[in-house]
Amino acid sequence: MFITPCMATDSRPDLLKLLDETELEILNRSMEVMVDQFHTELLPVATQLSARLVCIAIVAVWKN
Repeated sequence: MFITPCMATDSRPDLLKLLDETELEILNRSMEVMVDQFHTELLPVATQLSARLVCIAIVAVWKN
């Protein structure tokens, strides 16, 4: 199948959105594993870490 430049441009946003969603899923799972394994070490910085994660989530939603 031949893809014209218009077709490639039209499908690109969907592909980028899928990539962002996939990266977000991987990031979420990675964070869960880190918190499960290092919860004691993370307690002193839990508030700062939570604030940073909220900022990341807001940016991710804003991008989409």
